[in-house]
Amino acid sequence: MKVATFMFVHFFFCVIILSVITQAQNSYENSTGYLKVTHSDNGYIERVRYRGNEDAIYSGGLLFGQNGEGYGNEFHFFTDYFNVIPMDGFFVQDDPFTQYAYYSVALIQNPNSRTDVKVCSRSGHHFVFFRCTISNDSMNLDNVYPGIFADWDIGMVDGFAFNRGEYDLSRNLFYMYENGGVNDANYYGIMGIAINDIPMAPNTVRGTISGDIAFERPTLFDLMTSTTFSNITTNGDYKMFMSFGPFSIITGSQLVIDLAIVAGTSLTDLLANADDAIEYGPFVPVELTSFTATSKSGKVYLNWITASELNNLGFEIERKQDNNNWIRIGFVEGHGTTTELQNYKFIDDISSISANSLAYRLKQIDYNGTFEYSDGVFVDNPAPVNYALQQNYPNPFNPITTISYSLPVKSQVSLVVYNTLGENIKDLVNVVQEAGSHSCEFDATSLPNGIYFYRIQAGDYIETKKMVMMK
Repeated sequence: MKVATFMFVHFFFCVIILSVITQAQNSYENSTGYLKVTHSDNGYIERVRYRGNEDAIYSGGLLFGQNGEGYGNEFHFFTDYFNVIPMDGFFVQDDPFTQYAYYSVALIQNPNSRTDVKVCSRSGHHFVFFRCTISNDSMNLDNVYPGIFADWDIGMVDGFAFNRGEYDLSRNLFYMYENGGVNDANYYGIMGIAINDIPMAPNTVRGTISGDIAFERPTLFDLMTSTTFSNITTNGDYKMFMSFGPFSIITGSQLVIDLAIVAGTSLTDLLANADDAIEYGPFVPVELTSFTATSKSGKVYLNWITASELNNLGFEIERKQDNNNWIRIGFVEGHGTTTELQNYKFIDDISSISANSLAYRLKQIDYNGTFEYSDGVFVDNPAPVNYALQQNYPNPFNPITTISYSLPVKSQVSLVVYNTLGENIKDLVNVVQEAGSHSCEFDATSLPNGIYFYRIQAGDYIETKKMVMMK
């Protein structure tokens, strides 16, 4: 069993590790079925297990460093933190994740600055996300470095002394494995995913993989902010220190960092799973804040606003008439990646459409082809600007079909069915009707197969169409 010795000295580098607090905490396990991560609501990562293997981590947790005198020019220990919102259970929903756990921690000396943590996972994945939102309602925070710490013991008692570690800076990934894989053949890593919902650029990461050291404050800060990366090629017991920055968080603002724990059965598998984590991400690719539809003079005006966009190719616009299927009616190009508000519009000409109601939705498409649908918006009884007689449906029919037509104004309507000899077979409509879309059924049960005609007269508008009855 290892004993961690923590020594601190007064120094102007403020490094806060939210991983070791001796008081009792609430803890839960996010499980994807493959990867199980147990964590507590003080930022401590208790266990990491993959594919039924033993716990692969000795200790882990969130890091926060500041190059300066820290909050209020004071020095703070781990126990200076308290839980603001306890983690009391999972929140479950279908998409995009199946498990969520929330908690918040804050500093006793500065309770107006806190870190909200959302741990999220989905069944079948090989990674678990930690979304850390640092809110600052007090004084400005300058030169800060949020991150994550992991003291891996892969193979546990019999294997941790044979661990090795490496870097994949293109993925902002640090990973470790047991050399030889006698006790645990899997690979484990920590990685950065996004900053303020924007995917991290390659080589954004800071930190190092290091052996046993005295946990002194300046040493920790140097380790977590290092930009010197050397792969570990000798067996031993190692720790990972990872951070990103420096950032400035002004009063009243937030900084959002998305981190992940990832695992794989081999290096190739680990890297593939890391790529999946980057692709999946706990952020919303396009944040749609409003979507409206209004009808006027035979047109429907669609307007929508996005608060932010990530790799957004654009929007397909789809329409549905009454209970019919959705159809694509247009495309509007997106703005790629942006954190600024974007306004969009699309005009749909419905002057020749006959329907009691219309529904619209957006199909937001990423550059890689993935897509997501918006909720639908509806327009009831859109008034056409022109008279129109629609083709009956179905056609051919047996023995019932529907005939639809549109009236731009209130009109006396006559709708009559004739045979090929011009004989009046049936008067379907002979009334005054309000402007809008209308329909009626024609039942030809008692009639022979053949061609029939239906003729509408409304005001000065006259039109005839052909239909076929086929039993």
